[in-house]
Amino acid sequence: MEVKSQKSLKCNQEIRASRVRLVSADGAQLGIFSFRDALEMAQKQNLDLVEIASTAEPPVCKICDYGRMIYQEKKRRAELQKKQQRVSVKEIQLTQKTQDNDYRVKLKRAIGFLQEGDKVQLIVQLKGRCQSSEDPLKDPGRLMADRFIVDTAGQGKVEQGARKEGRRIKVVIAPLREQKKNIHVEEGQSE
Repeated sequence: MEVKSQKSLKCNQEIRASRVRLVSADGAQLGIFSFRDALEMAQKQNLDLVEIASTAEPPVCKICDYGRMIYQEKKRRAELQKKQQRVSVKEIQLTQKTQDNDYRVKLKRAIGFLQEGDKVQLIVQLKGRCQSSEDPLKDPGRLMADRFIVDTAGQGKVEQGARKEGRRIKVVIAPLREQKKNIHVEEGQSE
């Protein structure tokens, strides 16, 4: 069952309902009991009576160790937070006049980011007369962005295509999921 936050859980004498639906420590439904009978059953087992669903009619209470229940919930939330995948966006900046060697260095860096599971945002800065090119096919900035997309095709997929934003062209490339899984498998085999 989903446990509410620590402050909203009522325990033992804090419960104000006269009748409660009782659940045992192992999760079995015991039925509807008066509050006093349910509290006595919990005390006989040296456990607490915890209200886990106050909005139900009658409220649902569970016989369990309150401290252990809170501890396990914190532990479960911490584990879920660890498993959460955090994707960050790494930015690579180029100009339409970036030389080949500089381009290869930035491309290698972008491929590394994609292999680590991060997204890459390419920004091609437009300078001079090139920023107002009438023909998008001849625009050097657009050509640079298209070249970058083609060169990273094996490592990532285009999430947001090349689009012009003022004095720059922006592209977002996301990593391929299969690629990321293969990296983890290869690391495991080398050990």
